[in-house]
Amino acid sequence: MSDIAIRPTRPLDARYFAQFTRHRETANNYGVEVGRTVGVWEQRIMHGHNNGTMFTATIGGYIVGCAVVYVGVPSRLPILVGHRFRRLGVAKALLDAQMSWARANMRDSNFCLQVRHDNRAAIELFSSAGFVTDRSIPVRDGSVAMVLGERND
Repeated sequence: MSDIAIRPTRPLDARYFAQFTRHRETANNYGVEVGRTVGVWEQRIMHGHNNGTMFTATIGGYIVGCAVVYVGVPSRLPILVGHRFRRLGVAKALLDAQMSWARANMRDSNFCLQVRHDNRAAIELFSSAGFVTDRSIPVRDGSVAMVLGERND
């Protein structure tokens, strides 16, 4: 298999992401609304993510995942990887891109993400990057919050 490449997301990528969220199980696994249209994805890609950015992961030119940096307090770092491309290092490469961008472009270093409680691989990945579980943060059912940085309560 070819190397994983991470690049800024382009408007043409919207078609792939719309297909990705067409299926209820896939969309629900990631907390993305089912049936998000190509137009909605294009708007998000072209007009930013709360002053953040979005990355696309490819293997051999084929889109296999994406990640967003939503700037806020704390900033959110969602990552989506296609089922067939998990455990290949795609999420790690996307997380590295997110963290590099955040360190270069943000003053606040507080980050939060949601992980399904049964997604051991993701929990291990984020734990290895320094994230810790924080059960005081409200999340969708079946998930846990993981944070990196100081809490500003």
